[in-house]
Amino acid sequence: MHAGRDVGVRQRLPLESIKLPPGFEISVFADKVPRARALALGNQFVFVGTVSDSVYAVRYADAKATGVSTVVSGLSLPNGVAVRDGALYVGEVSRILRFDNIEKQLAGNTRPRAVVVTDRYPARRTTA
Repeated sequence: MHAGRDVGVRQRLPLESIKLPPGFEISVFADKVPRARALALGNQFVFVGTVSDSVYAVRYADAKATGVSTVVSGLSLPNGVAVRDGALYVGEVSRILRFDNIEKQLAGNTRPRAVVVTDRYPARRTTA
């Protein structure tokens, strides 16, 4: 973790002020994932959907983040993420993508390739 960035995260997230039940604890897992929205747990990675344009993979060991990499960028609000049968599913505004064997690809430093599951959703964002 970058020391300067860690200080900034702590200033924005006053973890010590959060009241938890006895036996529980809280800490920053990863601080290099901007605008995180949704998480999906894989075997070696936590996948993070965002309210920006990227999906991230956070490698972890012993409940600690050990590295962050970008799975894909240039998407439209890829905030929905799920893992099933080794594939990462990403929900955007207008479509759902699937990245097969995602953890194997990331471990081998292979650029993940997307398969469009469906693109039958409205292409524009609406406001409520």
